[in-house]
Amino acid sequence: MKIRILSLAVMLSLRYSQRASAVYLLSVLFFVGCTAHDKRSGNENVTAIRIDWSNVRETFDYAPMVEDSVLVIPLETRDDCLIGEVSKVICRNGRIYVGDAMRQAVYVFDMSGKLVTRICSFGNGPEEYLSVTSFTVHGSGIIIYDSFTRKLFFFDSAGILQKTEDVPDIWGMDMFCIKNKLYLVNDGSSSQRGFYHLFSVNLDKAEEHEAFLPFKDPGNSGWGTESVIAPLKDEALIYTCPFDTLYMVKDGAAYPAYFVDFGRKRLPRQYIGEEGRIALKAAFDGNYVRGCENVVQSEKYIFLRFGDSNEDYTGIYNKETGNLEVAKTAVNSLLGDLPLQKNKFHIEDECLIQYYAISFWNLAFEMEGEAGLDRHRFYSAALRQRIDGFRRMDGAESNPVILIQKLKQ
Repeated sequence: MKIRILSLAVMLSLRYSQRASAVYLLSVLFFVGCTAHDKRSGNENVTAIRIDWSNVRETFDYAPMVEDSVLVIPLETRDDCLIGEVSKVICRNGRIYVGDAMRQAVYVFDMSGKLVTRICSFGNGPEEYLSVTSFTVHGSGIIIYDSFTRKLFFFDSAGILQKTEDVPDIWGMDMFCIKNKLYLVNDGSSSQRGFYHLFSVNLDKAEEHEAFLPFKDPGNSGWGTESVIAPLKDEALIYTCPFDTLYMVKDGAAYPAYFVDFGRKRLPRQYIGEEGRIALKAAFDGNYVRGCENVVQSEKYIFLRFGDSNEDYTGIYNKETGNLEVAKTAVNSLLGDLPLQKNKFHIEDECLIQYYAISFWNLAFEMEGEAGLDRHRFYSAALRQRIDGFRRMDGAESNPVILIQKLKQ
């Protein structure tokens, strides 16, 4: 793996971007030359998702898409589980798994929000990791990937380490499981296997790896995003720079499935392969969309998050009808106009799962006051009262709140 110093690119983004999320986009740099595929399925049709910029709404209300109830789960706050920076949330097996990038830990809560166990094995010992690059849940166990030591750590449901596996010839930044295969998505760095965007590990025999989606040596060009996976049961969508092609991972194959056509706001082709600073300056100066920054999917919908230099957008694509709704903000009008926040929502078992820091409601209360709360609508008076309680809590000393709603079929 190549380690790259990005300070100049970050300073450039601060100068030219009008949105704080641009800093996040510059966290990793990489090239865009992904052209070939190791394996493909028989279905090679690519569906175009076309953005109609003349039909973008200010606000889209997603309340009709979900059931008229919401599960609200404040995560327990204790000295031994004060979450610093949420990196990933998984809801499975009647548990809520939360990765903490600041403390390099994984916390496990029950569905009432009570802490069940904590995995925190940071160190240089033989059974310790140097980073929680990513984690996933397989069966009842938890798998942690450490990109520094190139190891997989397998924990049982109680958080007890069962084994470790070396994976020295591959590299990834995020991971997911489909059946007995663990997939690592590579943002664009080198590996002993070569330049590939996707690797698989046979969980029955960890030394068996496959490589997918080859690309050219990236050098020091390009840019990246932290969110690159949209899993769904026995398949997943992944997306790599320039983030307008969504690749399907299914049945041991990886192939292009959707193309997001950004039309007049797509970064011109001559800049896509350019050195990162030049490409980003062109994107900010021309108010171009750099590509999908976040993708989430259900059986029926694909949620897309993207932005130009001035605005963020949410697109909701209906797989059945081909209809696409695009708005600057997507909110639930029956949940106090709660917005979908980039990288803070995902879908599991056809449930929309969101998490919000208490400080989110603190800020809303400071800006709107009592009158603002009264103007909003809620599913019930009890829910209104509960949200009002979050507004008055100390956001600096409280763990996030998980919200779960079932999507309508």
